[in-house]
Amino acid sequence: MIAFVASNLTALNGIAQASRSILTSLLAINHPILILTNKKCQLPSKLYGSNLSIPSWYINPDIISFFEDILPTKVLQNVTRRIFNLRFKKSLNQKINDSLDLLIVQGLNSHRYYENHFLRLNAKKAIIVHESPRHFISNRNYSLKWTIEVLTKYDYLIFVSSNCQNEWLSYDELNGKISFYIPNTCDEDSIQKLFNNSKYEIRTKLKISNNKFMVACVASIQPRKNQEIIINTLPKIIKKYPNIHIYFIGPKAIDYKWADKIVEKIKNDEFSTNMTYLGARQDAKEYIYASDLLILPSLAEAMPIVILEAMALKTPVIASNVDGISELIDNDKSGLLFSPLELDSFVEAFTHILSNPSKAMQYSNNAFEKYWSCFSINNQIRKYNEFLKEVLRVFKGSSNSK
Repeated sequence: MIAFVASNLTALNGIAQASRSILTSLLAINHPILILTNKKCQLPSKLYGSNLSIPSWYINPDIISFFEDILPTKVLQNVTRRIFNLRFKKSLNQKINDSLDLLIVQGLNSHRYYENHFLRLNAKKAIIVHESPRHFISNRNYSLKWTIEVLTKYDYLIFVSSNCQNEWLSYDELNGKISFYIPNTCDEDSIQKLFNNSKYEIRTKLKISNNKFMVACVASIQPRKNQEIIINTLPKIIKKYPNIHIYFIGPKAIDYKWADKIVEKIKNDEFSTNMTYLGARQDAKEYIYASDLLILPSLAEAMPIVILEAMALKTPVIASNVDGISELIDNDKSGLLFSPLELDSFVEAFTHILSNPSKAMQYSNNAFEKYWSCFSINNQIRKYNEFLKEVLRVFKGSSNSK
Protein backbone atom coordinates (compact mmCIF):
# COMPACT_ATOMS: atom_id res chain seq x y z
CA MET A 1 0.00 0.00 0.00
CA ILE A 2 1.06 3.57 -0.70
CA ALA A 3 0.20 6.38 1.72
CA PHE A 4 -0.18 9.77 0.04
CA VAL A 5 0.03 12.80 2.34
CA ALA A 6 -1.56 16.06 1.19
CA SER A 7 -2.35 18.86 3.62
CA ASN A 8 -5.04 20.34 1.37
CA LEU A 9 -6.75 18.73 -1.60
CA THR A 10 -9.68 21.12 -1.95
CA ALA A 11 -8.00 24.51 -2.50
CA LEU A 12 -7.93 26.33 -5.85
CA ASN A 13 -4.13 26.83 -5.83
CA GLY A 14 -1.62 25.02 -8.02
CA ILE A 15 -0.37 22.66 -5.29
CA ALA A 16 -3.87 21.34 -4.58
CA GLN A 17 -4.55 20.95 -8.31
CA ALA A 18 -1.25 19.09 -8.72
CA SER A 19 -2.18 16.87 -5.75
CA ARG A 20 -5.45 15.82 -7.37
CA SER A 21 -3.74 15.09 -10.70
CA ILE A 22 -1.00 13.03 -9.02
CA LEU A 23 -3.62 11.04 -7.12
CA THR A 24 -5.48 10.39 -10.39
CA SER A 25 -2.24 9.09 -11.93
CA LEU A 26 -1.53 6.84 -8.94
CA LEU A 27 -5.08 5.46 -9.01
CA ALA A 28 -4.65 4.66 -12.71
CA ILE A 29 -1.66 2.45 -11.83
CA ASN A 30 -4.01 0.31 -9.73
CA HIS A 31 -1.86 0.14 -6.59
CA PRO A 32 -3.71 0.40 -3.23
CA ILE A 33 -3.68 4.06 -2.10
CA LEU A 34 -4.37 5.49 1.36
CA ILE A 35 -4.85 9.28 1.38
CA LEU A 36 -3.88 11.15 4.55
CA THR A 37 -5.44 14.61 4.52
CA ASN A 38 -7.75 16.95 6.42
CA LYS A 39 -10.73 16.90 4.06
CA LYS A 40 -11.92 14.65 1.24
CA CYS A 41 -11.96 15.89 -2.32
CA GLN A 42 -13.77 14.50 -5.34
CA LEU A 43 -11.57 12.30 -7.49
CA PRO A 44 -12.53 10.82 -10.86
CA SER A 45 -13.71 7.19 -11.01
CA LYS A 46 -12.73 6.87 -14.68
CA LEU A 47 -9.98 8.21 -16.90
CA TYR A 48 -10.61 8.20 -20.65
CA GLY A 49 -13.16 5.42 -20.20
CA SER A 50 -11.01 3.20 -17.98
CA ASN A 51 -11.95 2.59 -14.34
CA LEU A 52 -9.63 3.94 -11.65
CA SER A 53 -9.00 2.14 -8.38
CA ILE A 54 -10.83 3.46 -5.33
CA PRO A 55 -8.58 4.94 -2.59
CA SER A 56 -8.96 4.64 1.15
CA TRP A 57 -9.10 7.82 3.21
CA TYR A 58 -7.75 8.67 6.64
CA ILE A 59 -9.04 12.10 7.58
CA ASN A 60 -7.29 13.91 10.40
CA PRO A 61 -10.18 15.17 12.58
CA ASP A 62 -10.54 18.87 13.25
CA ILE A 63 -10.56 18.70 17.04
CA ILE A 64 -9.46 22.23 17.87
CA SER A 65 -12.87 23.91 17.80
CA PHE A 66 -14.42 20.90 19.58
CA PHE A 67 -12.15 21.23 22.61
CA GLU A 68 -12.51 25.02 22.66
CA ASP A 69 -16.27 24.54 22.96
CA ILE A 70 -16.28 22.04 25.83
CA LEU A 71 -13.20 22.91 27.93
CA PRO A 72 -12.98 26.15 29.93
CA THR A 73 -9.23 26.95 29.79
CA LYS A 74 -6.48 26.95 27.16
CA VAL A 75 -4.30 24.69 29.33
CA LEU A 76 -6.98 21.99 29.51
CA GLN A 77 -7.70 22.38 25.80
CA ASN A 78 -4.02 21.94 24.84
CA VAL A 79 -3.41 18.96 27.16
CA THR A 80 -6.55 17.16 25.98
CA ARG A 81 -5.76 17.91 22.35
CA ARG A 82 -2.25 16.43 22.70
CA ILE A 83 -3.57 13.26 24.31
CA PHE A 84 -6.22 12.91 21.62
CA ASN A 85 -3.69 13.52 18.83
CA LEU A 86 -1.26 10.97 20.26
CA ARG A 87 -3.97 8.30 20.42
CA PHE A 88 -5.05 9.18 16.89
CA LYS A 89 -1.48 8.85 15.62
CA LYS A 90 -0.93 5.52 17.36
CA SER A 91 -4.22 4.19 16.01
CA LEU A 92 -3.16 5.09 12.45
CA ASN A 93 0.27 3.51 12.84
CA GLN A 94 -1.18 0.26 14.16
CA LYS A 95 -3.63 0.06 11.26
CA ILE A 96 -1.30 0.67 8.34
CA ASN A 97 2.36 0.09 9.28
CA ASP A 98 2.38 -3.63 8.46
CA SER A 99 0.92 -3.11 4.99
CA LEU A 100 2.67 0.14 4.05
CA ASP A 101 5.17 -0.01 1.19
CA LEU A 102 5.82 3.67 0.52
CA LEU A 103 4.95 7.11 1.87
CA ILE A 104 4.63 9.95 -0.68
CA VAL A 105 4.47 13.47 0.76
CA GLN A 106 3.07 16.14 -1.53
CA GLY A 107 5.42 19.09 -0.92
CA LEU A 108 6.71 21.11 2.01
CA ASN A 109 3.33 22.10 3.46
CA SER A 110 2.35 18.45 3.48
CA HIS A 111 5.67 17.54 5.12
CA ARG A 112 4.90 19.91 7.96
CA TYR A 113 1.35 18.55 8.15
CA TYR A 114 2.67 14.97 8.30
CA GLU A 115 5.15 15.76 11.06
CA ASN A 116 2.55 17.63 13.10
CA HIS A 117 -0.24 15.06 12.85
CA PHE A 118 1.27 11.60 12.39
CA LEU A 119 3.83 9.42 14.12
CA ARG A 120 6.69 8.23 11.95
CA LEU A 121 5.52 5.42 9.66
CA ASN A 122 7.75 2.43 8.99
CA ALA A 123 8.23 2.80 5.25
CA LYS A 124 10.46 4.37 2.64
CA LYS A 125 9.57 8.03 2.08
CA ALA A 126 9.39 10.23 -1.01
CA ILE A 127 8.67 13.96 -1.18
CA ILE A 128 7.48 15.85 -4.26
CA VAL A 129 9.40 19.12 -4.70
CA HIS A 130 7.42 21.94 -6.32
CA GLU A 131 9.91 24.75 -5.73
CA SER A 132 13.21 26.09 -6.95
CA PRO A 133 15.81 27.43 -4.51
CA ARG A 134 14.69 30.95 -5.47
CA HIS A 135 11.32 30.34 -3.80
CA PHE A 136 13.03 30.82 -0.45
CA ILE A 137 14.86 34.09 -0.97
CA SER A 138 12.12 36.12 0.75
CA ASN A 139 9.83 33.35 2.01
CA ARG A 140 8.56 33.96 5.53
CA ASN A 141 7.37 30.39 6.07
CA TYR A 142 10.40 28.39 4.97
CA SER A 143 14.12 29.07 4.65
CA LEU A 144 16.49 27.51 2.13
CA LYS A 145 18.47 25.92 4.95
CA TRP A 146 15.35 24.38 6.51
CA THR A 147 14.19 23.08 3.12
CA ILE A 148 17.50 21.35 2.42
CA GLU A 149 17.38 19.77 5.90
CA VAL A 150 13.86 18.47 5.15
CA LEU A 151 14.86 17.01 1.78
CA THR A 152 17.77 15.12 3.34
CA LYS A 153 15.27 13.19 5.51
CA TYR A 154 13.65 11.51 2.50
CA ASP A 155 14.78 8.37 0.71
CA TYR A 156 13.55 9.63 -2.67
CA LEU A 157 13.06 13.10 -4.13
CA ILE A 158 10.53 13.66 -6.93
CA PHE A 159 11.02 16.91 -8.86
CA VAL A 160 8.36 18.41 -11.11
CA SER A 161 11.04 20.38 -12.98
CA SER A 162 14.28 18.94 -14.37
CA ASN A 163 15.94 22.38 -14.21
CA CYS A 164 15.09 22.62 -10.52
CA GLN A 165 16.14 19.00 -9.98
CA ASN A 166 19.62 19.75 -11.29
CA GLU A 167 19.91 22.87 -9.17
CA TRP A 168 18.75 21.21 -5.93
CA LEU A 169 21.12 18.28 -6.44
CA SER A 170 24.05 20.68 -6.83
CA TYR A 171 23.87 21.38 -3.07
CA ASP A 172 26.40 19.24 -1.20
CA GLU A 173 23.79 18.00 1.27
CA LEU A 174 21.63 16.62 -1.56
CA ASN A 175 24.35 15.41 -3.89
CA GLY A 176 23.86 11.68 -4.40
CA LYS A 177 20.19 11.60 -3.32
CA ILE A 178 18.03 9.25 -5.37
CA SER A 179 15.79 11.48 -7.45
CA PHE A 180 13.17 11.32 -10.17
CA TYR A 181 11.74 13.83 -12.62
CA ILE A 182 7.94 13.63 -12.97
CA PRO A 183 6.41 16.82 -14.37
CA ASN A 184 3.01 18.22 -13.49
CA THR A 185 -0.04 17.87 -15.66
CA CYS A 186 -3.46 19.55 -15.59
CA ASP A 187 -7.11 18.57 -15.30
CA GLU A 188 -7.68 17.32 -18.83
CA ASP A 189 -11.32 16.47 -18.23
CA SER A 190 -12.21 20.12 -17.57
CA ILE A 191 -10.01 21.17 -20.51
CA GLN A 192 -11.92 18.89 -22.88
CA LYS A 193 -15.26 20.17 -21.59
CA LEU A 194 -14.21 23.75 -22.30
CA PHE A 195 -13.37 22.82 -25.88
CA ASN A 196 -17.05 21.98 -26.37
CA ASN A 197 -17.55 25.75 -26.48
CA SER A 198 -15.91 28.41 -28.61
CA LYS A 199 -13.86 31.18 -27.04
CA TYR A 200 -16.59 33.56 -28.20
CA GLU A 201 -19.23 31.58 -26.27
CA ILE A 202 -17.12 31.58 -23.10
CA ARG A 203 -16.52 35.32 -23.39
CA THR A 204 -20.23 35.86 -23.76
CA LYS A 205 -20.84 33.77 -20.66
CA LEU A 206 -18.24 35.82 -18.75
CA LYS A 207 -19.79 39.06 -20.10
CA ILE A 208 -16.53 40.17 -21.71
CA SER A 209 -16.57 42.15 -24.94
CA ASN A 210 -15.07 40.45 -27.97
CA ASN A 211 -13.66 43.83 -29.04
CA LYS A 212 -11.14 43.73 -26.19
CA PHE A 213 -7.70 42.16 -26.31
CA MET A 214 -8.20 40.01 -23.23
CA VAL A 215 -5.20 39.14 -21.05
CA ALA A 216 -5.24 36.81 -18.05
CA CYS A 217 -2.69 36.78 -15.24
CA VAL A 218 -3.64 33.82 -13.05
CA ALA A 219 -1.49 33.73 -9.92
CA SER A 220 -1.77 34.45 -6.22
CA ILE A 221 -1.02 38.09 -5.44
CA GLN A 222 2.41 37.93 -3.81
CA PRO A 223 5.91 39.36 -4.47
CA ARG A 224 7.22 36.17 -6.11
CA LYS A 225 4.49 36.32 -8.76
CA ASN A 226 5.66 39.83 -9.71
CA GLN A 227 2.35 41.28 -10.93
CA GLU A 228 3.88 44.72 -10.38
CA ILE A 229 5.77 44.54 -13.69
CA ILE A 230 2.47 44.37 -15.58
CA ILE A 231 1.03 47.40 -13.80
CA ASN A 232 4.22 49.45 -14.20
CA THR A 233 4.53 48.84 -17.94
CA LEU A 234 0.85 49.09 -18.83
CA PRO A 235 0.87 52.87 -19.58
CA LYS A 236 3.52 52.36 -22.26
CA ILE A 237 1.58 49.48 -23.85
CA ILE A 238 -1.84 51.14 -23.69
CA LYS A 239 -0.60 54.15 -25.65
CA LYS A 240 -0.19 51.88 -28.66
CA TYR A 241 -2.87 49.26 -27.89
CA PRO A 242 -5.71 50.95 -25.97
CA ASN A 243 -8.18 48.05 -26.21
CA ILE A 244 -6.22 45.83 -23.78
CA HIS A 245 -7.89 44.58 -20.62
CA ILE A 246 -5.98 42.54 -18.04
CA TYR A 247 -7.76 40.25 -15.59
CA PHE A 248 -5.80 39.42 -12.42
CA ILE A 249 -7.08 36.16 -10.94
CA GLY A 250 -5.85 34.70 -7.65
CA PRO A 251 -6.03 35.17 -3.88
CA LYS A 252 -3.87 37.50 -1.82
CA ALA A 253 -1.07 35.46 -0.26
CA ILE A 254 2.15 35.51 1.83
CA ASP A 255 2.81 39.28 2.13
CA TYR A 256 -0.68 40.70 2.56
CA LYS A 257 0.47 44.34 2.79
CA TRP A 258 2.19 43.99 -0.58
CA ALA A 259 -0.85 42.22 -2.02
CA ASP A 260 -3.19 44.97 -0.74
CA LYS A 261 -1.04 47.62 -2.45
CA ILE A 262 -1.13 45.71 -5.74
CA VAL A 263 -4.91 45.28 -5.61
CA GLU A 264 -5.30 48.97 -4.71
CA LYS A 265 -3.22 49.93 -7.77
CA ILE A 266 -5.31 47.69 -10.01
CA LYS A 267 -8.51 49.31 -8.76
CA ASN A 268 -7.40 52.95 -8.56
CA ASP A 269 -4.50 53.38 -10.97
CA GLU A 270 -4.75 55.95 -13.78
CA PHE A 271 -5.30 53.00 -16.13
CA SER A 272 -7.61 51.02 -13.85
CA THR A 273 -10.26 50.93 -16.59
CA ASN A 274 -7.91 48.51 -18.36
CA MET A 275 -7.48 46.22 -15.33
CA THR A 276 -9.75 44.08 -13.16
CA TYR A 277 -8.94 42.10 -10.03
CA LEU A 278 -11.23 39.08 -9.70
CA GLY A 279 -9.72 37.29 -6.70
CA ALA A 280 -9.70 33.49 -6.51
CA ARG A 281 -12.08 31.93 -9.04
CA GLN A 282 -13.47 28.45 -9.55
CA ASP A 283 -13.80 29.32 -13.25
CA ALA A 284 -10.20 30.51 -13.73
CA LYS A 285 -9.72 28.08 -16.63
CA GLU A 286 -12.62 29.73 -18.44
CA TYR A 287 -10.79 33.04 -18.26
CA ILE A 288 -7.61 31.41 -19.54
CA TYR A 289 -9.49 29.82 -22.46
CA ALA A 290 -11.33 33.03 -23.31
CA SER A 291 -8.17 35.15 -23.24
CA ASP A 292 -6.01 36.24 -26.14
CA LEU A 293 -2.93 35.92 -23.94
CA LEU A 294 -1.79 34.48 -20.62
CA ILE A 295 0.97 36.29 -18.71
CA LEU A 296 3.01 34.81 -15.87
CA PRO A 297 5.77 37.22 -14.75
CA SER A 298 7.03 35.21 -11.74
CA LEU A 299 10.48 35.55 -10.19
CA ALA A 300 10.56 31.82 -9.36
CA GLU A 301 8.52 28.86 -10.63
CA ALA A 302 9.04 25.12 -10.94
CA MET A 303 6.27 23.78 -13.18
CA PRO A 304 3.26 26.14 -13.02
CA ILE A 305 -0.10 24.48 -13.63
CA VAL A 306 -1.50 27.67 -15.16
CA ILE A 307 0.94 27.53 -18.09
CA LEU A 308 0.11 23.86 -18.66
CA GLU A 309 -3.57 24.82 -18.75
CA ALA A 310 -2.91 27.61 -21.27
CA MET A 311 -0.91 25.22 -23.46
CA ALA A 312 -3.72 22.66 -23.40
CA LEU A 313 -6.31 25.39 -24.09
CA LYS A 314 -4.38 26.90 -27.02
CA THR A 315 -3.99 30.27 -25.32
CA PRO A 316 -0.70 32.03 -26.21
CA VAL A 317 1.73 32.51 -23.32
CA ILE A 318 4.38 35.01 -22.38
CA ALA A 319 6.23 34.19 -19.18
CA SER A 320 9.39 34.95 -17.27
CA ASN A 321 12.47 32.96 -18.21
CA VAL A 322 13.05 31.36 -14.81
CA ASP A 323 13.46 27.84 -13.44
CA GLY A 324 11.15 25.26 -15.04
CA ILE A 325 9.19 27.65 -17.26
CA SER A 326 11.69 27.19 -20.09
CA GLU A 327 10.88 23.45 -20.01
CA LEU A 328 7.32 24.37 -20.95
CA ILE A 329 7.81 27.31 -23.29
CA ASP A 330 10.39 27.24 -26.08
CA ASN A 331 11.10 30.90 -26.71
CA ASP A 332 9.74 32.16 -30.04
CA LYS A 333 8.39 28.70 -30.83
CA SER A 334 5.67 27.84 -28.30
CA GLY A 335 5.50 31.24 -26.60
CA LEU A 336 7.71 34.12 -25.55
CA LEU A 337 10.02 34.38 -22.55
CA PHE A 338 11.26 37.60 -20.93
CA SER A 339 13.45 38.65 -18.06
CA PRO A 340 11.19 39.32 -15.04
CA LEU A 341 13.54 42.05 -13.79
CA GLU A 342 13.69 44.01 -17.06
CA LEU A 343 10.69 46.15 -17.97
CA ASP A 344 11.82 46.57 -21.58
CA SER A 345 12.11 42.79 -22.02
CA PHE A 346 8.53 42.37 -20.82
CA VAL A 347 7.18 45.20 -23.01
CA GLU A 348 8.96 43.78 -26.06
CA ALA A 349 7.42 40.32 -25.55
CA PHE A 350 3.96 41.77 -24.88
CA THR A 351 3.93 44.06 -27.91
CA HIS A 352 5.32 41.31 -30.16
CA ILE A 353 2.26 39.19 -29.41
CA LEU A 354 -0.10 42.15 -29.85
CA SER A 355 1.33 43.05 -33.24
CA ASN A 356 1.63 39.50 -34.59
CA PRO A 357 -1.67 37.62 -34.19
CA SER A 358 -0.68 34.92 -36.72
CA LYS A 359 2.55 34.34 -34.80
CA ALA A 360 0.58 34.10 -31.55
CA MET A 361 -1.64 31.43 -33.10
CA GLN A 362 1.43 29.52 -34.25
CA TYR A 363 2.87 29.68 -30.70
CA SER A 364 -0.35 28.33 -29.21
CA ASN A 365 -0.56 25.47 -31.72
CA ASN A 366 3.05 24.47 -30.98
CA ALA A 367 2.44 24.68 -27.24
CA PHE A 368 -0.68 22.54 -27.60
CA GLU A 369 1.30 19.82 -29.38
CA LYS A 370 4.07 20.01 -26.78
CA TYR A 371 1.60 19.65 -23.93
CA TRP A 372 0.13 16.42 -25.31
CA SER A 373 3.48 14.93 -26.21
CA CYS A 374 5.32 15.81 -22.97
CA PHE A 375 2.96 16.78 -20.15
CA SER A 376 -0.29 14.88 -20.53
CA ILE A 377 -1.66 12.80 -17.68
CA ASN A 378 -0.73 9.67 -19.65
CA ASN A 379 2.87 10.85 -19.50
CA GLN A 380 2.56 11.38 -15.74
CA ILE A 381 1.00 7.94 -15.24
CA ARG A 382 3.86 6.32 -17.16
CA LYS A 383 6.49 8.13 -15.08
CA TYR A 384 4.84 7.33 -11.74
CA ASN A 385 4.51 3.71 -12.83
CA GLU A 386 8.25 3.62 -13.59
CA PHE A 387 8.97 5.30 -10.24
CA LEU A 388 6.90 2.76 -8.29
CA LYS A 389 8.46 -0.18 -10.10
CA GLU A 390 11.88 1.17 -9.16
CA VAL A 391 11.30 1.95 -5.48
CA LEU A 392 8.98 -0.89 -4.54
CA ARG A 393 11.55 -3.52 -5.43
CA VAL A 394 14.77 -4.09 -3.50
CA PHE A 395 16.78 -1.06 -4.56
CA LYS A 396 20.16 -2.06 -5.94
CA GLY A 397 22.19 0.94 -7.08
CA SER A 398 21.17 2.85 -10.17
CA SER A 399 21.64 6.32 -11.55
CA ASN A 400 20.49 9.23 -9.43
CA SER A 401 18.18 10.71 -12.02
CA LYS A 402 15.31 9.09 -13.90
